[in-house]
Amino acid sequence: MNSVINELRNGEIDSKSANAIGYLANIILKTIEMEDVVSKVEYLEKKVGSLTGDI
Repeated sequence: MNSVINELRNGEIDSKSANAIGYLANIILKTIEMEDVVSKVEYLEKKVGSLTGDI
């Protein structure tokens, strides 16, 4: 993102393209965060299942 910001400031990229790149980067970040949360929930479900004998 730093390079996109610098390119925008230097006039090497137009604001519409920079906005699109930022939007897509935000989607990728949210996907990574969601994958992390899902992984943690699955881990906790397995732990709780093993404690209660639900596996």
